[in-house]
Amino acid sequence: MIMRASQLALLAIVIACGCEDLKLSPAELPDIQPLHKDATQVADATPPPPCQGYVPIACYPGPRETIGVGVCRYGVLKCLDNRLWCDGAITPKGEVCDLSGHDEDCDGLVNEDWPHATQVDIVFAVDMSGSMIAYLPSIESAIDASLDMLAVQYDLRAALAIFPARSIPRVDLRVPLSVDFAAIKQADLLQVSGGSEPSLDAIVEAVRDYPWRQDSLHVVVVFTDESPQSYTRPPWSVSQVSGMVQAFGALVIIFAKPGQFRGILTATHVDINSPTQETLQAIIGGVENGCLIP
Repeated sequence: MIMRASQLALLAIVIACGCEDLKLSPAELPDIQPLHKDATQVADATPPPPCQGYVPIACYPGPRETIGVGVCRYGVLKCLDNRLWCDGAITPKGEVCDLSGHDEDCDGLVNEDWPHATQVDIVFAVDMSGSMIAYLPSIESAIDASLDMLAVQYDLRAALAIFPARSIPRVDLRVPLSVDFAAIKQADLLQVSGGSEPSLDAIVEAVRDYPWRQDSLHVVVVFTDESPQSYTRPPWSVSQVSGMVQAFGALVIIFAKPGQFRGILTATHVDINSPTQETLQAIIGGVENGCLIP
């Protein structure tokens, strides 16, 4: 591939900090198409090697209008075996119903190619340990508001589970899945207790054991300020729980401190410090983007 000297000057953006940090718009991405021969070129001239003049520049082999949309991002132009290729670029692919809010085809929509639910079963699993006292008023308000909003849009059932429970099992299903939203709203989430925080056990019990409706979207919303924990014997690992969530086709939204639950790749992660309105938006948006896996 032959490139003009002016193009190389424009494109000499050294990617020392990672391509995802570039702020180039589609219009700013230079044209690096091969030059066409013109009257000044010698017909039998030997073209230079493909990597001659190579510099590690930003590159993107997909449609320009998809750059920075969804999961799509720039890569780095590299030379391997005297051939140029774009390393690390993510371009549009078919949309996947992964329940994680990813836009794989980079069109600004999530899960649009999959059926969406009219029935929703949602479980709120709340860490009631003492360190949660500062978060619980906001959580309580967000749960109450989300029940009101979801009940208008969907055929809704809801449940409330708390942990740690005062006895074995360590997760207490305080309000089973039902249309008794008043029971959830009346539950006192400000009576904190000490002890363990078995958040992984709460997720497993919900996705595996609760009586979900077959044609409903299964949603588990977890609130905790502690790292993932399990107190079963043997304890559940993060990777096991991640696989179980995927196998059961559940939508899991985890409100926790940043980075604590990243190992559960099939979940949506939100900062536990989010204000009430942002917490509410994350719950409603997660349900709206959820899809039914056949």
